Amino acid sequence: MCEAVVIGAIARAVDMPLSFWQAVWVNSATVSGQVAQVAPGGLGTYESVMAFALAQLETPWGTAYTAAVLTHAFKFLFSYAAGALVLVFSPSDWRAVRSIWKKGREKR
Repeated sequence: MCEAVVIGAIARAVDMPLSFWQAVWVNSATVSGQVAQVAPGGLGTYESVMAFALAQLETPWGTAYTAAVLTHAFKFLFSYAAGALVLVFSPSDWRAVRSIWKKGREKR
């Protein structure tokens, strides 16, 4: 449901009429299309499946693909920003990551 809100916000930004439940359906179709990923993070697969789902709702292909790229970019940026905040505000986790990294290098 939270990802559908992102899709809905991006849809509004590109002047695409999309109801909340249509955004939920698009998100569900997109996530279902991630069963077999070829590229890391679903790059390409995510955009093509979401653009196809949006096109099924009579969105022009170019607009659908733009919305898919923007949505995926936003989700990537949010994920990296959230991870960075966890590392900044949870120093014990950062120390754990560094010690695991050092142990991995010592085994080589």
